Amino acid sequence: MSAIHRDDLTADETTRENARINLRLALEAYPLWVERVTCPDLKRSFLANCSAAVPYYRNLFNGTVQDLDRFPVIDRADHDDRRLEFISTAFEDPRSEFLRISTNGTFGRSLRVAWDLPSLFDLNHASYLRLSTVLPNLFSSLVRGEPSAFVISDSPRDLRTSVVMPALDGAILRRLTLGRDEATDAALVEHLRRARIALLHGKPSALLNLVELDSLHDGGGRIAPANVVCSGENLYADNRARIEAWFGCPVVDAYTASEAGLIAYECQHRGGMHVVTDHLTVEVAVSDESLSPTGTGQLLITNALNWRHAFVRYRIGDRATVTSGECGCGHDGQTIVAMPGRERATYWDGSTSITAEEINTVIEATDPPVKQYQVAPGEDHQIVISWVGEPGGDTARTSTALAAALRERFPGSRFGLSNVPAINLPGGKLRRFL
Repeated sequence: MSAIHRDDLTADETTRENARINLRLALEAYPLWVERVTCPDLKRSFLANCSAAVPYYRNLFNGTVQDLDRFPVIDRADHDDRRLEFISTAFEDPRSEFLRISTNGTFGRSLRVAWDLPSLFDLNHASYLRLSTVLPNLFSSLVRGEPSAFVISDSPRDLRTSVVMPALDGAILRRLTLGRDEATDAALVEHLRRARIALLHGKPSALLNLVELDSLHDGGGRIAPANVVCSGENLYADNRARIEAWFGCPVVDAYTASEAGLIAYECQHRGGMHVVTDHLTVEVAVSDESLSPTGTGQLLITNALNWRHAFVRYRIGDRATVTSGECGCGHDGQTIVAMPGRERATYWDGSTSITAEEINTVIEATDPPVKQYQVAPGEDHQIVISWVGEPGGDTARTSTALAAALRERFPGSRFGLSNVPAINLPGGKLRRFL
């Protein structure tokens, strides 16, 4: 690993001992992960473990159950209020602080998710192996023993870390943090411009912040990754286009969650995101009474890899449309073809319904352009649009143009426009339609 000087603003902030523990956990977990993912009838074995060792299901069934249809739908509130009842009594580990991950908390209380070693390996390491199947030049771009994969965080609280990645041929994955101060951001851009980047990974909004910093930074060159993966929030078409244009490579969109790890990811055909069905069961609540493997509705997730913290028919809070069938890439199974997540679809102006897509079309065509925006219902059927202008843009011109375009497209509707410095809090998830 190349030397990192103490005065380098991108130096790691975790202890070497923690780094050694994380590497030991990964090496210890790998054979356990192989054993689990090759387990015959993994999903039924997982359910049997739940009914025998997870207090909530042990009390519910009073016996071994392996049929998913007998398990009830569980809401996030159940895990919030009764978390310990969903943690298996069969797993104890003194290193438990390294086997917990908290959800973002943007849409409610943060939930502490407990993992066992095989599922933690899948979350932190094997997920990149899965993504490598749609990143054909990933392994040829990685450098063993060197930082060549980078996760970009926009939460100033996140520590800068380096992790050895056995699943990435021993390359080092670095997490770098934006938004602390201008000097640190400038050093981070310089660091990335000099680095050989096989993989750049982050939320779309975090990568857009990096694009802006790179475009405004003095000096020659620009950040040049070989591959880009977005996850953690909705990837809008215009944001995808901006990220791809700046970094000069296609973006792979991935659907991830702290409760389940990698759930689905795009293939080169971009017909949607293929569900990782070897250990995940995805169901759609198409109505209050009906669950289906396909359709449009709330998603339910069952993660058969994590035997420590049971997520069975867990209502994850996202809406999606799921289909099933063959893809040209060879995938044959479930595909998420639309992923509004937790975004609103329509707004009522007092006399008619206006779709989010209609509003999006108007805003995207506005000249001067809008950098970011968010739509929310206001009082007396007003539709409120908060927006951020492009750096150095003419705020007055943008506001006038946006108001005129909305009046022309939606005569009689009442829009409130608010120019704001930022849409979401640092580290939060960007949402356009509330």
